[in-house]
Amino acid sequence: MFAQILKDRRAELGITQQDMAEKLFVTRQTVSNWENGKNFPDIPTLISISENYSLSLDYMLKGDSKYMKKVEEDYKLIKKKRRNVYLVILLTRP
Repeated sequence: MFAQILKDRRAELGITQQDMAEKLFVTRQTVSNWENGKNFPDIPTLISISENYSLSLDYMLKGDSKYMKKVEEDYKLIKKKRRNVYLVILLTRP
């Protein structure tokens, strides 16, 4: 769903994948991968897409179970890394 929304919006605006890539500071191949559903942008890039191309986050993500799964996995990874940092801090305190 996200892939098709992004592709359709880019076509509506009459811009190329290269144009979009330059505006978002990614490669053209990255935009192609998003549009083909091979991977997804990170949260800061997703926000930039929303702001630059007038697409609400809700509209882009609602109903896209693949993307929501990725967000959940990323959140778990961040939570785990944060816990590891706390452990290192605790273990290195005098």
